[in-house]
Amino acid sequence: MAEFEVLATGEEVAASAARQIGEAVRGGVHSLVLAGGTTPKRCYELLASMDVPWGRVAVLFGDERCVPPDDADSNFLMARETLLARVSPATVYRMPAELGPDEGARAYAEVVKRESPLDLVLLGVGEDGHIASLFPGHPVLHARGLTAGVRAGGRSPLRCPSTSTAAPTSRVPFRTLSSAPRDTTSGRASSE
Repeated sequence: MAEFEVLATGEEVAASAARQIGEAVRGGVHSLVLAGGTTPKRCYELLASMDVPWGRVAVLFGDERCVPPDDADSNFLMARETLLARVSPATVYRMPAELGPDEGARAYAEVVKRESPLDLVLLGVGEDGHIASLFPGHPVLHARGLTAGVRAGGRSPLRCPSTSTAAPTSRVPFRTLSSAPRDTTSGRASSE
């Protein structure tokens, strides 16, 4: 049964999510799929300062914009600057987004297949309702397989693979939900 908790501020959401992720990793999680965009940024900053056994964790990404890894719009760059450069995970599997959505999705499907079942999958909700580069009403919602190349609007017209179709196989499903203007948040939900 899903548990929902409404928190008053984005800082409260970030702190609660970081605490729950830290507890999950300390409890035995070995694979962690990171969310992209701006939703999880503060959570990752807080998580980086926690005592967590990162050396046994494989880090994957739930989505990525089709840009080089050092581009300001890259989810990998955000995660590297806020979390990954400050901790030492066993492995970091960056999406090859610079290959474009279709080729990048095909390449990343092999990584997801190798690492499945995934232990912990983080999902953020964009202001327009998208989750892991999956936009409401988009045809890719019906795609089969572990990853899918997504072509959609936004700041980056080409979005790269999504591991969201692998989420149902995760052992500890976790959802981080955020909406409204950047400085406020409507809540967070987790299911255990």
